[in-house]
Amino acid sequence: TIIRDWHTMDKYRVDKFYTLLRLMIQQVVQYMAKRHWNIGIIRLFNDVIFEQFLGGANNGGVHKSRGVLLHWMDVLVDELSTATTASTSQQQLTEATFLDILDPYFALFQHSIPDQQLVKRMMEQIL
Repeated sequence: TIIRDWHTMDKYRVDKFYTLLRLMIQQVVQYMAKRHWNIGIIRLFNDVIFEQFLGGANNGGVHKSRGVLLHWMDVLVDELSTATTASTSQQQLTEATFLDILDPYFALFQHSIPDQQLVKRMMEQIL
């Protein structure tokens, strides 16, 4: 519902939603780190991300907002960086696991015409 009505929301609601997304991603990344980056948990997370956020330009007639996708990418990489440096007792995030977490984005680029702004942002965040 939020993504469907994204273009009609005022900036204060958008800011609140961005904050909610950041907090949600932060908790999910911390949970994955506590579970030692278990591939099963990562795949469940990826399934939700792909279906709800990246499921193509149209999902049941609902246009996906580029702003949400860009914010999600920024926050995800930032929180992954924070989670790996936060605690030495947790298993470190490997390159392979990092790529597994980004798999929904790779699938989006593979199965649809890539949004050049999203590709550029992803490359900036990763490199």
